[in-house]
Amino acid sequence: MQQLNSGNLYLNEKATREQLENNLQKVEILHIAVHGSFNEENPGSSGLIFSKKDATDKRDNNLSLAAIYGLRTSAQFIYLSACFSGKGTLAASEGVMSVSRAFTYAGAKGQVITLWEVSDRASAIIAKYFYMHLKNGESKDDALRLAKLKYMEESSTAIGQIPFFWAGSVVVGNAEPLYGNPIITWLLAILSMLSLFLYWFWKKTALKKIT
Repeated sequence: MQQLNSGNLYLNEKATREQLENNLQKVEILHIAVHGSFNEENPGSSGLIFSKKDATDKRDNNLSLAAIYGLRTSAQFIYLSACFSGKGTLAASEGVMSVSRAFTYAGAKGQVITLWEVSDRASAIIAKYFYMHLKNGESKDDALRLAKLKYMEESSTAIGQIPFFWAGSVVVGNAEPLYGNPIITWLLAILSMLSLFLYWFWKKTALKKIT
């Protein structure tokens, strides 16, 4: 995924809440693969659980739903590869209060979210193929659909094909492609060149008739 998008990768003790907050206004695509929590009794405390730098790090590594509402991001797209990122409680006149909803409020245009506790292995495979299809110019929803089909095709056991492992990830918000389709780009370039040639040929012919 890092190679496909030429981005920065933060693993283990570098995958901190501080690191996320420092990058929210600097990137257009964010992939967040951390633990997710959902508290039905106190939804505001639901959120994402990040790494600590070391055993002496006393800072809060839990980014709660309430805290996300106070953030701002320039990201056009966020992949929330964490359990329960789309799960929340229904609030009157507000909708589902979830981590995903909070990131939408913070400025994210489109997201891939999870509706329940997801498998790390399945999520990693689906995400890999999702970005491959996204890079090829597919829309986000088509890229996710194709990634799920590829995961099921490659699953070595019948258990891996059960919807629990692949159906929990969905696209919300803007589902438009992030990258131009190479085939369409080439076709448009060829059509533009052909139009210019026809215009030049017509103009040259017209001048000959006048003279």
